[in-house]
Amino acid sequence: MHPVPILTALVAASALSLSAQSTQPRPIRVGQSVNGRLVQSDGKFSDGSFFTLYSFSGKKGDVFAVDLTSDDFDANLLIADAAGKSLAQNDDGAGQCNARITFVAPATGTYRLYANSSARAELGAYKLSLASGRAAAVADTICRGFGRVAGMIEVGEAVAGNLTPEDPEFSGDSTFFQRWILPVRANQVFTIDLESSEFDAYVLLTRGRGDKLVESDDGGAACNARIIYTSPDDHPLRIIVNTAARPRGQTGRFTLRVTEGKGMRESSGGSDNCRLATRVSLRDRGPGRARWGDGERFAEQGRFAVSRQQLLQVL
Repeated sequence: MHPVPILTALVAASALSLSAQSTQPRPIRVGQSVNGRLVQSDGKFSDGSFFTLYSFSGKKGDVFAVDLTSDDFDANLLIADAAGKSLAQNDDGAGQCNARITFVAPATGTYRLYANSSARAELGAYKLSLASGRAAAVADTICRGFGRVAGMIEVGEAVAGNLTPEDPEFSGDSTFFQRWILPVRANQVFTIDLESSEFDAYVLLTRGRGDKLVESDDGGAACNARIIYTSPDDHPLRIIVNTAARPRGQTGRFTLRVTEGKGMRESSGGSDNCRLATRVSLRDRGPGRARWGDGERFAEQGRFAVSRQQLLQVL
């Protein structure tokens, strides 16, 4: 996974102050745990990440352990003084992409505590805890499952994007991808369409930590991808804009669209109408056999075209 950019220099003190001016902090006491949710109406930092602002009091030398956990987003914690000066920050200190800070109060007073995400546009449920004393160290603080986010798309919207070699890359098949946050309602039915004339579209729908719910290669018209899904709850989902595995390293412009309800079936859609030119490499796999996995796709002037779902055998 590519490293996730975090707020530069813990977010400049001026940026923190400006953001907090329009946000009334919620009090949290030592020994208290609160369940909250990052929503679109929350405060937002200049990097596009949302935050909920809390406040707590402490005396000089007091030691606090702060934890922020979430299965919906990559948790990030920031602590500032009453004037907005950044004092502490942590992204993955609690392990499993959760955040943990041991904070020693430099003076008696009130402190600001920001429940934040590590990437832009992330939303969802979290648990924030404030305790007295030092937090336990975690051996493994590598974040797995979350990662860089391209942006947010809502049901009823369409976005035009560009998949480039600068985007994250799946190590297993060397395909580039983008993550898009999708807010949903419980029992909401929606249709996702990924369309491109420059690459063979592949789209996945996942939970926050990357647990795959459904995927589609050629469910739309031609070589475009389509998913129809009913969300069981209101936890935000992630749309993964991706390409087919071959040829490797596909990039290009695309349109990602999410519509309410079940989209109309395309008369020319379906995997059978995704025609791909292929060049077959006859390797030493028995008496003259070449399977689909041996083929290398190339331009339409190729020797023949087959459906990507078809098992190609040369006997």
